[in-house]
Amino acid sequence: MFRCEAALGTGGGHVIRCMTLAKRLVHSGWSCSFAVSTETLSTVHALGRSGFEVLTIPADAEAEELSEAVDG
Repeated sequence: MFRCEAALGTGGGHVIRCMTLAKRLVHSGWSCSFAVSTETLSTVHALGRSGFEVLTIPADAEAEELSEAVDG
């Protein structure tokens, strides 16, 4: 699972790079998904259309909350 963020003020380059890596990993047999805020989906529209599983979490989610969301 990739945990990455994007925003209008900071751009989406990191998310795009993560998507590129995820595509390569999938090509090698891995399963990849993303945990992002709704702001990230609004900023990087390509992620929502990528076909990857996307878990939407609060932008200020702590690591423990993320773990509970993924495991729950």
